[in-house]
Amino acid sequence: MRLSIFKRCLLWATLLAPALSSLSNYNATAPAGLDPITNFCSRVGHQSVIKNGILYIDGGTEVFNFNSTNGQGTQVQGYNTFLIAVNMTTSWDWKVNISEILINKTANVKTGTYPPLVVRAGLYHGPPGDPNIYLYGGTTSSVNQTFPGWMASYPAQYTLWGFDTSTANTGWSQYDVSITVPQRPNSGAYTEAPDLGLGFYFNGQLDRGSSQGMDLILGSMLEFLPGMVVLYFNNHTAQNFSTENVQYHDPRTRGQLQYVPAFGHKGILVSMAGSYKPSIELDSEQIGNLVDMGSIDIFDVNSLYDGSGGTTWYTQHATGDIPLPRVDSCVVYATAPDNSSTNFYLYGGRNATGYYDDVYVLSLPSFTWIKIYEGLSPRYGMTCHFVGNRQMLTVGGLSEQPEACDWEAKSVAIYDLSSLTWGSVYTADDDPYIVPDIVYTAIGGDAEGKATVTTPSGGYSSLGLARLFNSNFAVNATSNSTSSTPTSSPASTSSSAAPASSGSSTQSNTGAIVGGVVGGVGGVALIAGIVFLFFRRRKRTSQVSELSTDQLTRLEKDRAQAVEKDARVARPDIDGELDQAMRASREPYQPPAELMSPETYAELNSPHSFAELGSNRPYVEMTSNPYIYPGDDKNAI
Repeated sequence: MRLSIFKRCLLWATLLAPALSSLSNYNATAPAGLDPITNFCSRVGHQSVIKNGILYIDGGTEVFNFNSTNGQGTQVQGYNTFLIAVNMTTSWDWKVNISEILINKTANVKTGTYPPLVVRAGLYHGPPGDPNIYLYGGTTSSVNQTFPGWMASYPAQYTLWGFDTSTANTGWSQYDVSITVPQRPNSGAYTEAPDLGLGFYFNGQLDRGSSQGMDLILGSMLEFLPGMVVLYFNNHTAQNFSTENVQYHDPRTRGQLQYVPAFGHKGILVSMAGSYKPSIELDSEQIGNLVDMGSIDIFDVNSLYDGSGGTTWYTQHATGDIPLPRVDSCVVYATAPDNSSTNFYLYGGRNATGYYDDVYVLSLPSFTWIKIYEGLSPRYGMTCHFVGNRQMLTVGGLSEQPEACDWEAKSVAIYDLSSLTWGSVYTADDDPYIVPDIVYTAIGGDAEGKATVTTPSGGYSSLGLARLFNSNFAVNATSNSTSSTPTSSPASTSSSAAPASSGSSTQSNTGAIVGGVVGGVGGVALIAGIVFLFFRRRKRTSQVSELSTDQLTRLEKDRAQAVEKDARVARPDIDGELDQAMRASREPYQPPAELMSPETYAELNSPHSFAELGSNRPYVEMTSNPYIYPGDDKNAI
């Protein structure tokens, strides 16, 4: 055992500390019984990123097996107050030999300020050569304010933070982007273009935990935020661009966003899933309407540079096995060896009627959905990463029984994107990705690519979108999709070209992200306005928090008419019994009856029980749902 510990320490010293002058901030020590690794029960609301062969997991809400490592101890609600670092440079089996350590989140050495403890933020890799990872946005959970290390909401001035992964003694750096983006959003979709030095944060929301004083302004209400924040990591500035041209014209939360550099002059962003509603609707009980998975939104990144104001969005109709709408899923993508198809893997999620354990592929440029997996272990709220040449790594997430500890006892799982199998083994030098047969059966070609279906059924929505995919043909002339040369909305007229990624900056617009909530001189008038909107909202006809019955019926019919794929791969359970059950059933998944009841969602104001767990500190024990965030209640999804 001594030799094993020595080897592990030597490995991590080599990987993580090329310029360390102190190891005190690594292999940090957590409070007794509340170690987010050894006392792990379940995790959600975190943010994660992989940089230089290390997986970093930041923040989030966690349930701990207090003073127990076998899942039998008292369950305590709390937070991951550290950075968790997982070695991804060598292969591992999470059941046997995964390597994890804790890193203290230390104060900035110049200002003495600590980075915020947040959930539902964005965590970014940053440009090549930059040793920092970047934290943006997030909200403060108040489910257990007595937990060691809990921090109250920060002022909105510093929403962008950087951590230098190459050294341990500089702490976190803070960057003031409040002039151009004056609020701290959360629950938005995020991705980045490392080759351009850009990060993207799409829409999101404000709630009582967003920043200091917001609880007095919003109370239990939510405000959805329009606009897409672009972060310029090379000079630590930010700019906000209008998203008025996105379908529905309303801001979204809890969706997915991916950057693909292969298409267009500077790549595209692909947006899917999530929920939406008007930003003027302040409502604590309804999270919004669900985004139709049959419509995919595409952003031309070059519009940040070509003088069109960063507002060039397109909406393209997709066909095939269209998934039911959902939030809190995750997405990765892999490209065929010959680049003839780019395949997005959508995993899990939930909506108001159920939870999902399924995987769908959206293949571009044909915009074809293919269902490739369905199981019996739903999961939502996880993060996902493309790793090991052909694998999807999932981190955290909850099941339909949030009070239960995660059966993935190290908070990670592995899905092979080519063989379509789940497992516990990560292979750092795995074979290159090949297209699964169930996918190339739908789009043509073979495992190496050679896709023959390379345009959408019915054509592209516009010539501009077709040109992004190097196609001047198959354009649907009757489409009502967003024009390729949209007119900038008033919120974006001050933005012409984006700052160059080398570090130059230009004036950024602020209208979209501000929404209707700002502090300072206009506070009294603002609160009066909010009260007015609130009562006006009560007088309006209430809107459903999910798709209407007619919409769901239509989507079910669309799915029923799609070609049924027979080659589904089941996910093996630890003891094999779940594997056998899933292989025996090929019927479409139907949520259990108890999931249809609104009572399955935790009440926002449900009472918490307290327990004395040492040092005379009242840590909050488990409730029926340990993950209650601002805006979550029995009607929220």
